[in-house]
Amino acid sequence: MIGVIRDKILNFTGTDWVPIVIVGNKTDLQGQRQVSREDGEDLAARWKCLSCETSAKTNMNIGRAFELMIAEIEKSTDQVPEEKQGECTIL
Repeated sequence: MIGVIRDKILNFTGTDWVPIVIVGNKTDLQGQRQVSREDGEDLAARWKCLSCETSAKTNMNIGRAFELMIAEIEKSTDQVPEEKQGECTIL
C-alpha cells in the first residue's frame, strides 16, 4: 500500500524523488510488530530516503523523526534550480 501512495505522489509531481521519511511507530509493542526493522531499512535504502523507529508512549525518537523530515525537505529545496533573472538569449 505504501508503494502505491509513493507512486501516486511521484506521478502527480512528475519527479523521480520527493522528500520521504519512513517512520516505524509503536516500537514499545515489539510483540505486535507488523514490519521488521530490517524491512523498513531495506525500503528506505531502495527509495533513497531516511527512516527511524519511534514510540510516542516512551517519547523515543519523536523529535528525531521531525528533524529527519525537516532535513529531507531542506535537501529537496536545495535541489530546486534557481530561476535566472534578467538574462536574454539571442538565437
